[in-house]
Amino acid sequence: MSVYGRKAVGSKYSAQYQVYITLDGKVVSPFHDIPVYADQDHINVVNEIPRFENAKFEINKERKMNPIIQDLKKGKPRFVANIFPCKGYPWNYGAIPQTWEDPGVKDTSTNSFGDDDPLDVIEIGNVKKEIGEVYVARIIGCLGLIDSGECDWKIIVIDVRDENAKHINDVNDLKIKFPGLQNVTYNWFMNYKLADNKPKNSFLDYGELKNKEFAKNIIKECHESWKKMMKTESETSISRANAFQKEHRDTEDVTINGTEGSDEAVPDHLNGYFYVKDD
Repeated sequence: MSVYGRKAVGSKYSAQYQVYITLDGKVVSPFHDIPVYADQDHINVVNEIPRFENAKFEINKERKMNPIIQDLKKGKPRFVANIFPCKGYPWNYGAIPQTWEDPGVKDTSTNSFGDDDPLDVIEIGNVKKEIGEVYVARIIGCLGLIDSGECDWKIIVIDVRDENAKHINDVNDLKIKFPGLQNVTYNWFMNYKLADNKPKNSFLDYGELKNKEFAKNIIKECHESWKKMMKTESETSISRANAFQKEHRDTEDVTINGTEGSDEAVPDHLNGYFYVKDD
């Protein structure tokens, strides 16, 4: 049985930190090599940011084999503030492999162009996940975020191994099993950029959660966009190097040099909260 692993190099919270995804010991691309669908009812997810983490870790589109790194802001590792009453990200946050929100295509629901990234995932289970952890998830629904004018869908899922997975089948179940989660999610995404002196985000239909079937269609559309992107020969900053796909397949194994170091210090302000003023 094939098992996905992770290999970290460099010190966490530094610009040199990278987490590579492996399959049976071979470096693979979490963007291109992991199938979007685990089976007809479930998807694969790559976790980028563990719950309660402040660092903005994400799959890097430009580097060969797309390691997970910490996003940089003015050359320094980027962190998100603690938006009261949350500590960092309120959920496990990741991406769906083999999906892409095409910046050249206007989404018909949000009337906004794609954000040029894989589809984002909110995982609501009880277990805090690791950076680079690959897991199988049940689709629950989605939230239509419009971030700086770009379409940025948030697909809501739960790990199939979670103790609550058997009780959660669609967005209506969230209000029963996870009361308050919808409001916290809406407020967090609306306000988290205020700490960086940026405006609030907006949403499709005032933040109404869309159901499972709606989310499945978004995933299908973005998977088709990814396939189209992989087949095109046009210039792009996205590294399409991969281990298994026919297009842009890399025949040379990637060698990971270096070892995982000690965590770097995080900014002092992450010990406190950012408070949002009532309108």
